[in-house]
Order: sequence, then structure tokens, then C-alpha cells
Amino acid sequence: MIGLVFNILTDLFLLLFPFLFISREIGAKISKPKGFDSILTWLGLKAIPLKEFAVRTLILFIAITFSGLLLSWLFSIIGISDLENVSASILDIWKNAPLFLVYLLVVRVVAEEIFFRGFLVKKWGILVSTVLFALAHAFYYSFVEVAGAFVLGLILAIGFKKGGNLFPVIATHFLYNLLALGFMTGVF
Repeated sequence: MIGLVFNILTDLFLLLFPFLFISREIGAKISKPKGFDSILTWLGLKAIPLKEFAVRTLILFIAITFSGLLLSWLFSIIGISDLENVSASILDIWKNAPLFLVYLLVVRVVAEEIFFRGFLVKKWGILVSTVLFALAHAFYYSFVEVAGAFVLGLILAIGFKKGGNLFPVIATHFLYNLLALGFMTGVF
């Protein structure tokens, strides 16, 4: 129960802090529709043509999937493999609280992307955002997970910076996590 409350509070922080900070900074009132719209636009949550969305998502997904496979291969060559900690955590959630796993797959992905890419990339840059994103994955007690989160976060941050739109980045992160979850649970 404490873990669930902690996760929900974490997601509320990741979602609300950027909105409150930006509304203060740009003088927009969240309670006013135009103020809320300007905050969403600042964060990169803006309309994107479907074709552009699909192409950007596909390119990012291929890039992070290829990078993840390459990183796994490199770590296996040098004999570092501590992803069992990640798998054990995910499988425990899968077995005991599958709806919580869906929550993490959807809400956490959106919250992380709004905070780390939409907010931090613009405020502190790609490198700081990526390092903090990687460190946020340290609770798995897996060096490979942190290194992977760094590489994948870097690609997502660059993709966001180049495209200026958070929707393809959110979709890519969701699809990557869904793919990883499918392999961990044996669905794929």
C-alpha cells in the first residue's frame, strides 16, 4: 500500500510541478483555458499531423529499440547482467497487481515524459534531463537499467528537442515499455 501511495504521489509531482512552475513563469493561469493551452504548448503537448506523428514515433522507436539491443549485447560481452532485478520487480507486479502495471505503463510514461522531456529539457537541457531520468531508474538496483535509461532517455530528449512535440516521444516510450513488458512476462 505504501508503494502505491508513493508511486501516485511521484506521478502527481511529475505532472503538476511543470504546470505550476510554467504557469508562474509565463504568467498563465491554469484555470483559464488560454492559460492552460499555453502551458500545454510550452511543454510540447500540441497538435501534430498524424503522418508526422507516425513517422517520428517509428523513427524514435527503431532508434531506442536498436540502441537497447546494442547496449544489452555490449553488457553481455563484458559480463554485466543485472537485469534480473528489473524482471523480478516487474513480474511481481504482473502477478500481484496487473492493473497497477497498466497504471505504470500509461500514467508513469506520460508523467515522465512531461517532466523529463517537456519540462527539464527546456529548462536545463538534454544532458541534465537525461542524467536525472537515468537516476530515477536506480530503484531497480540495476546498473544496466540505469545505463539503458540514460541511452534511451538521451535519444528521447534529442527526438523531443528536434521535433518540438511530446506526443511522438510519449508514444515511443509507451511502445518500448510495452515491448519490454511483453518479453519479461512471456507474452511475446
